[in-house]
Amino acid sequence: MKNCIKILNLDNLQHNVIEIKKLISPKTKLCAVVKSDAYGHNAQKICTFLKDKVDYFAFSNNAEAIVIKKLFKTPCLIIGAFSEEHLKTALKLNIIVSVENLEQVKILNHYAKSLNKIAKYHLKIDSGMHRLGITTQQDFNHFLKETAKLSNSKLVGIFSHFGSGETFICPRTEKQAISFLEITQNSPPSIIKHLCNSTNLLTHNHYSLDMVRTGISLYGYSDPRFKPVMQIKAKILAINEISKGEFIGYGNAHQAKSNLKIATIGIGYAQGLPRLWGENGFVLVNGKQAKFVANICMDMSIIDITNLNVNIGDYVTILDTNPILNAEIIANSCGTISYEILTNFKNIEVSAINEQIKN
Repeated sequence: MKNCIKILNLDNLQHNVIEIKKLISPKTKLCAVVKSDAYGHNAQKICTFLKDKVDYFAFSNNAEAIVIKKLFKTPCLIIGAFSEEHLKTALKLNIIVSVENLEQVKILNHYAKSLNKIAKYHLKIDSGMHRLGITTQQDFNHFLKETAKLSNSKLVGIFSHFGSGETFICPRTEKQAISFLEITQNSPPSIIKHLCNSTNLLTHNHYSLDMVRTGISLYGYSDPRFKPVMQIKAKILAINEISKGEFIGYGNAHQAKSNLKIATIGIGYAQGLPRLWGENGFVLVNGKQAKFVANICMDMSIIDITNLNVNIGDYVTILDTNPILNAEIIANSCGTISYEILTNFKNIEVSAINEQIKN
């Protein structure tokens, strides 16, 4: 098998979908955010499992959506910045794009007219995050008036993105919600309105509206009720005995303080393992912690396996689905967030589904 592998636990994914649906009404649509290769999990495999369990898939760009839309009938929505790149292909496949202003709708309408199609789109509202979108009710009303004149494009959704909301009481979130509802109060009743992401669904689900967008919770993070889906393992490539005082790996910072038995494993920062994790981090060998003893290299790392029963060819656990070694543990140690840890592993191929590889 490969030097490092990815294992998906689809039973945990199913559990997460069930838990998410408990938080919304039966009438509220569920949009699975599968951008950035499903947060590093492998979008094709995740969408294969979710295609009949969610109402929408959401992507960052046209290219991502095109790959999935060619495989599945589930509606695909671009929630990233508007781009003309691959736009014709996206429209041919009936992918729904997002726009931030009237000028972009005119561009969209032009492309759709050339294809003799009606392009559906969602409009972004800047309710207080100050990234993209319309900011006032006056501008929104003008937008509705002008886009009504365009015959090859149709507004089907309106959304915004909360900038916070990790706690149940959050003045900024309330202010954003009020702003969004005020700006869009003249929207047609058939329009899909959506605000909540995974975090806000837990703390402000009274703003679930017509649809919620869930990403990190689908993959098992943001709350203990969710179960991590992805596991990463790496093969032991070599085992060596070293003496006290010997240097290990690059540089002069890592010197053995005693006689050690070490193992070289087939994963490094090129495969997504953070270099900072090498300072205080560990892997699991048969359920026991084995610390890194050198700088994490591009394609390899070195761990201490003194007193551990392990052989060349065995696999050690780099990322697990339990709280001992999940993405939040690594992220907290590296001063980042679980999103970054997960997406960094996107280049590792999925080797197994709902299986355990010997470690």
